[in-house]
Amino acid sequence: MRIAVITSSYPRYKGDGVAPFVKSISESLKDRGHQISVVAPYDIKVEKDPNQKLDVHRFKYIWPDSLHLLGHARSMKADVKLNPVVFLILPLFLIASIINLIKKCKEINAQIIHAHWVIPNGLSASIASMILKVPFIVSLHGSDIYFADKNFIFRTVAKWVLSRSSYVTACSQELYKRAKKINSDINIELLPWGADPNIFKPIEDRNIIRSKYGWSPDEIIIITLGRFVYKKGFKSLISITPKLQKKKTKFRVVIGGSGPLDKELNDQVKKLNLINIVSFPGQIPWYEVPEFLASSDIFVLPSQRDEYGNLDGLPTVLLEAMACGLPCVANDIGGVNLVIKHEKNGLLIDPYSKTQMIENLSTLILDPPLRAKLGAKARLSVLHKYNWGNVCIIFENIYQTSIQVP
Repeated sequence: MRIAVITSSYPRYKGDGVAPFVKSISESLKDRGHQISVVAPYDIKVEKDPNQKLDVHRFKYIWPDSLHLLGHARSMKADVKLNPVVFLILPLFLIASIINLIKKCKEINAQIIHAHWVIPNGLSASIASMILKVPFIVSLHGSDIYFADKNFIFRTVAKWVLSRSSYVTACSQELYKRAKKINSDINIELLPWGADPNIFKPIEDRNIIRSKYGWSPDEIIIITLGRFVYKKGFKSLISITPKLQKKKTKFRVVIGGSGPLDKELNDQVKKLNLINIVSFPGQIPWYEVPEFLASSDIFVLPSQRDEYGNLDGLPTVLLEAMACGLPCVANDIGGVNLVIKHEKNGLLIDPYSKTQMIENLSTLILDPPLRAKLGAKARLSVLHKYNWGNVCIIFENIYQTSIQVP
């Protein structure tokens, strides 16, 4: 099939950790024999990649270049509030995205358009669809539906887009329910994401990588990774670390990434006197994430609903950790319980119970056989079900159904 993908976030350079799942899905579809062209906005951090596997078209929509603020996790402050400038440049973005999407669709004679995020890309896809008489589908990821719930104009736009789409996918039950609340008549499928078990996998000699980050061979590494924003729950994780210190086994909490809360998190660690126990290795290039995860002992996902009601859909880093064979302790939020089954391939925690997080992390710290058992089961879950190959099979069926509908 000939598929045009429209997205507001797409990796801008080698190792960029912004929306790698969009790239993973698109590349997996290409590997399965489909022609894929991606339309994404320009960003000042974009670098040419001579090894780019896909046809990726970047469009500009404003001058100077520094004002390209839509997408790539730049349009929101700490993932909770839109930058006011965004409202001024949004019309320019939409016009440019529609024009460029139409051009790309004509160029490849697209059979279907796949929009990631209902706002703003769903609107561009729906208008291009009307003009070209090409069906489109929408994949929901979280922030789009969150803003549709909070803003009457966005909600009206989302309702119109969803009503015109051939199909909608949601990576969590909450996204599914919110989309149905906006428009109950849509064709929607609950579709958890995946990981590539050929890239994310256990490694034999972990100590080489551990020494790179300054981790000793005998300490238990509890690891997590993500943007430093409130909904990731890193403040909560740091706050319970002193409780874990009561256990005799030597451990370290490693929080990879960066973001608006850099200073706040570092200040919290200093205030609690945890400098020797909590580490911030900084932004991890995406191509180093597999070894970064696989060289640790336990993965923790402390994601939570922030004070504005925003939360993750289904963080792909959880699936990547599972693919690496890590035992995972995860807050039961968003689509997490679609992939983690408590005490079978991981441990699910009440997101409002710090006590449960303390108890379950402590259990894994002190129980190597349980870590090995849950880690092995987690990897099998990705090998057999939660991988991009299986996700793409479902997308293929959705595309085919959408194309055939008159």
